[in-house]
This record gives sequence, structure tokens and C-alpha cells, in this order.
Amino acid sequence: MRMFIGFGLSLENKKKIEKLQKDLDVKGRFTAIDNLHLTLIFLG
Repeated sequence: MRMFIGFGLSLENKKKIEKLQKDLDVKGRFTAIDNLHLTLIFLG
């Protein structure tokens, strides 16, 4: 979990999360950590 939080603090990953939110139109539905998990799933 600590690794995920570390990724979440990365500006690049923050931008990816924001882009993912826009692509899926899910703004405000998930926390930053939830979005990070989704981002890692889609990019992984």
C-alpha cells in the first residue's frame, strides 16, 4: 500500500489519473487512491 501512495504523490501519475478521470467521466466518484488503482490496472 505504501508503494501505491508513493506513486500517487508523483506528479506524472497525478496527470495520468486526471486524464483517466476525464476519459471515463468519473470525476468525484473515486478517491485519488482508487483512481491510482484503476490507472495501474489500465496501464499495467
